[in-house]
Amino acid sequence: MKKLKAQGKAVDLVLSEPLYIFPDKWHEVKNRLIDIYKSGYDVHFDVEPHILPDFKENSDEYLELFIGLLRKAHRLGKRFGKKTSVAISVSHYKRVMDDIFENSDLVVFMSYGFKSVRRVEHIVSSYDKNRVAVALRAKDFSSEKELLEYIKDVAERTDVKIFIVHNLRQWKTLNRK
Repeated sequence: MKKLKAQGKAVDLVLSEPLYIFPDKWHEVKNRLIDIYKSGYDVHFDVEPHILPDFKENSDEYLELFIGLLRKAHRLGKRFGKKTSVAISVSHYKRVMDDIFENSDLVVFMSYGFKSVRRVEHIVSSYDKNRVAVALRAKDFSSEKELLEYIKDVAERTDVKIFIVHNLRQWKTLNRK
């Protein structure tokens, strides 16, 4: 990570525990954030409260807790001059999108399992493209060429400039042609 950072590459540390949304976890999360920020890194939240087993029954409460976590983390990050990004799937977070954008520097739309440029265009159409990234899953593509062409098509049709490919090991296994 230090080598990549020294080369000018963006490196964020990922926090990915859904239970972090609960207030009793804030002290632990805050300490981790402070350590990360003091180490010179930004933070990416991939906490995905929608995977909690009782999300359907408690979605309003969990979304409120999620926004609270983002709000506190974003505020703390600003104190350290660091950025906060968050990964979301639109279907679960649609009603809190304004709050998500208000409490993060970059929103990463996970577009796993589909390759429709139109669908991505529809998803990101009403958001500030300078604060949007599109996450793709390498294994959804049959070749590196197909993946890169898809990124190019989405970028041209949406003005999104940031793409995240999950995961590097899978990308390396793609056919180069």
